[in-house]
Amino acid sequence: MRMENFDTFDPVPYSPSAMSMVHISVTQSDFGVHEPLGGASLQQETTAANISSDDTHLAVRSFGVRLPVEVWEQIIDHLVAGWFEYETHTLWTYGTVCKAWYTRCSFYTRQAIGFHDNTRKQVYRLVKIMGGDESRRNSVKTVTIWKTIDVLGPFSACMAQKLPRVETLCLRRCDWKPGQLHPQIFFHIRAAFASVIRLVLGDVSFPSVSVFGRLVCALPCLSSLECSLLEFKVPVFAPGAVRPRDGLALTNIDLWECDEVMDFLVATSIATGLHHVRLLLDDLDQSTACQRLVSAAGASLSSLYIRPPQDAVAWSDFPLDLGLCTSLTSLTVQLRIRDLAWLVAVISKTPSSKLREIEIKVRRYNLDDVPPEVHYGMLDERNCAELDAILSGSQYGALKTVTFMFQAFVERTELARVPDRHSWTRMLASRLPRLHARGVLRPAVTVEIMESG
Repeated sequence: MRMENFDTFDPVPYSPSAMSMVHISVTQSDFGVHEPLGGASLQQETTAANISSDDTHLAVRSFGVRLPVEVWEQIIDHLVAGWFEYETHTLWTYGTVCKAWYTRCSFYTRQAIGFHDNTRKQVYRLVKIMGGDESRRNSVKTVTIWKTIDVLGPFSACMAQKLPRVETLCLRRCDWKPGQLHPQIFFHIRAAFASVIRLVLGDVSFPSVSVFGRLVCALPCLSSLECSLLEFKVPVFAPGAVRPRDGLALTNIDLWECDEVMDFLVATSIATGLHHVRLLLDDLDQSTACQRLVSAAGASLSSLYIRPPQDAVAWSDFPLDLGLCTSLTSLTVQLRIRDLAWLVAVISKTPSSKLREIEIKVRRYNLDDVPPEVHYGMLDERNCAELDAILSGSQYGALKTVTFMFQAFVERTELARVPDRHSWTRMLASRLPRLHARGVLRPAVTVEIMESG
């Protein structure tokens, strides 16, 4: 059966002998599905099926695992919560296992529309399908465009005021060339995505910072902006080129390697309304843009998550002064275990009256053939003593928790060398005795297994 070439999903009545679905460039043979009594099972006999445009094959074999349907639904919920927007279509891999799984997967896939290497003709076909189905349109919460920025124009124009509950617009790996889209594209975007509160941009190339800014300002309800690895053919932003509309309430930003975005937010004064900021920084030259952003946010900023560049060993390497952030209640810092000196310097310049939570994440990769005690030795005792003294002062009376997390990224063969939580707790209690005695110290150890090959 030949399927349409776009990622919108059309749940149809379940059949014990076959299941139909709409998916990008899919050619599927019949599935033989067995529905067990007393709950969902993985028992299924099937031939291999092409489930994506890159000829990924799915071969489900017979298993004897039986769990209550409610457990499987929670597992599916957990998977969806951890996925990126563009991965939702893979739920159909699970939706074809049995009727109980199909129902839950159908619930989520109806909420997403995705375009992967699509043509305008295919977009118009999708629009025609959805045009007469109000319930389908009302269920859409996420629209993802992957690589083919061309489809943004016709889709926005045709779906104006027809997606009342869409919340997220996601663009990934797109190359937006100058003059590529209709001159009225931002008017169409505003009409089609008026309810969008979250914009996700990953590995996108823009003609200029001004075009990026007009996209941001075209979304009247936008409150959250996530950007990673953006490129601008004209990286300089001219003040006044974009004027944010009254009522734009962008409060949350998550940026990775986006100096131009930080400059834009400051130049347009959007930064003055930011409440929650997350910055992942890789270059010491980003210090100026970072400082301008947090200073512009000032008293509006309530939480800050920052990963300084790896070369930021001392404060002078990457100066950061949070003195104007007088309403800061939560501070999270992700750094190498040996770079605690930079954190101590930042803490000493941070307003303390409202600070309630501090989270320190020290990361270690490739633990080498050494016992945990060697990793503890990288946590400088003098820096720990200074941090303990600062945070135990009376000015930090509002401080409720200081989470000190050891994050290990290891291969399976290195698991034995990961510090256990009890030894990590004992070591921190000895290095930070005042915080431990006060009862605010929260040691934690997390492990992420990296599969080799």
